[in-house]
Amino acid sequence: MLINCRQSQSTAQSTPPGSPPTESGTHNTSRARYHMKDIGEFAEVLEISANRALPNRGLTRYKEVQVLLLRWEEDELEVEWELNDLAKVFGDYGFTTETWLIPTKSPLRKMMAKALEFIDDYESPDTLLIVYYGGHAKINEARQSTWSW
Repeated sequence: MLINCRQSQSTAQSTPPGSPPTESGTHNTSRARYHMKDIGEFAEVLEISANRALPNRGLTRYKEVQVLLLRWEEDELEVEWELNDLAKVFGDYGFTTETWLIPTKSPLRKMMAKALEFIDDYESPDTLLIVYYGGHAKINEARQSTWSW
């Protein structure tokens, strides 16, 4: 199940046209100031979306919800607070959360192993799996979304 949380302009803006990216260390942080500023507003949007997806006033076909929160080990975007707040929101719903840091060394292989472990550990028709990535993404040449530093 995918929960689509529409962000208001106050929480999600794009980089102004013509703004060159600036590189800092291993991560492009030029868009860091465009990250979510108000976790409370996000929580409200998440609740509205969850109520639409699960409209049974607390009754759901899922017996369990497992959440995997991902961010880079080298957190130059400073999203740790965002994931901590989001973990609290998910915890308030009674969801089990795990935060995992994407390593800088061999990130793809280790990320794939973590994703497979998460699925192997919790996959069930009665379990909803949610994965949240706190970082950058881009569209590759095949027009597919890819996670990036």
